[in-house]
Amino acid sequence: MIDTLTKRETAHGLASLFAVLTVIQHNDITATSAQAVILAAAGTVDTDNPRPASPSDVAKSLGMSLSAVTRLMAKLADPDGAALFEPVPAPIGGRSEGYVLTKKGRDFIAALLSALNGRPVDWPQTHSVTTFSQTKDSDGVVKLRRVREDPEANTVVVTPAEAALSDEVGEWANEFLSEKPIINVTKEGAVLKFSTASDAMYFVLRWC
Repeated sequence: MIDTLTKRETAHGLASLFAVLTVIQHNDITATSAQAVILAAAGTVDTDNPRPASPSDVAKSLGMSLSAVTRLMAKLADPDGAALFEPVPAPIGGRSEGYVLTKKGRDFIAALLSALNGRPVDWPQTHSVTTFSQTKDSDGVVKLRRVREDPEANTVVVTPAEAALSDEVGEWANEFLSEKPIINVTKEGAVLKFSTASDAMYFVLRWC
């Protein structure tokens, strides 16, 4: 079912979109670059179990080639350029390299959130290079594979099912989602039903 916005809601939404795009324009980066920074923020705001953004993750989310995204993220990490990212080594058993936000990158996200909310806002500290060494080894950290998703129904199917039912995923959902998803286990995997589209999107960004 599609909701019909009121005139007031429509005006507010358009104003928020315009404000967000203005922030991106003033920072002299492309919309694609902004998406990459947002993905990095989504993965590292959970400082207990951070997931630094890797080129492969971002390429998959944006539907771009790995080589193009690798060049993009290196450009965003250039200290003499955008300086929104800085690289970090992967934990033991993890990927070769990932990216976290610099102070400038975190300030950029704060500006986007302020524009979206129509008022100055603060947001939780993301994981940074200086604290990344405190991350626990990746052995035992939950990793999920997305089998399929249905955006209209706010459902995502992932494997392995037992990992989706883990305490780690449940505790994260309690803290970061509006409601915990309803989970049913089928032959295909764990079917997660989310209360909102944004919850489903955030889950995929964080775990898949």
